[in-house]
Amino acid sequence: ADKVARGYLHQLLSEIEISNGKEKSPLEQELLDVLQNPGTYGIKRQDIPRNPDLITIEFDKLTGKIIINRAYEAKTYTGLKMRDIRQLSSGGTTKGIKYLCELINRTSPNELKRKGLSVVAEMKNGHIFEIASNFEIQVVVPFDQPDLSISDNAVPTEPGDEEAIAEIKDKINNKIKARKVTHTNEKLDQLSKELTADYNSPTPVRRR
Repeated sequence: ADKVARGYLHQLLSEIEISNGKEKSPLEQELLDVLQNPGTYGIKRQDIPRNPDLITIEFDKLTGKIIINRAYEAKTYTGLKMRDIRQLSSGGTTKGIKYLCELINRTSPNELKRKGLSVVAEMKNGHIFEIASNFEIQVVVPFDQPDLSISDNAVPTEPGDEEAIAEIKDKINNKIKARKVTHTNEKLDQLSKELTADYNSPTPVRRR
């Protein structure tokens, strides 16, 4: 089955299941968009090096903090490649979320609006943005997928890669967990074949 279609369907179905069918709040959507497209908001990719597929936030009414407590990465495989390891390590998604919270907290609402962060600017009034002390990343995989592991193809090629591999080996099934959703690989194959068949089918010509 088409890999792109499978990946798209897995992410879509996973988001629906994780959110219990609820749409992202405007704040979650804007924060996620910044993490996925930092350049649009004048932020360097090196400051937000890796982007998550989904985040969840909570409001602490006692302290007035807006806390990003979890990030999700949708994968149709569990043998983590080097790109995944960089993403899941402390220098990846976690680093980007920490940087974003610090940026929001030190920037005025007017400046945030100028950057395009209108929802964040509105919510900043009286609130501090923070990454949770028990922040975790969940790797979301199909129900019949095996447990997480480091792929044999995960070869370090950049500075910090060896440290990242050691970190992820230590964090697997602790701070980085595989969350198995209800759909299976077989279901993804079936749906992606139907999707690509519909996409590739010729448009019928209407006779005059």
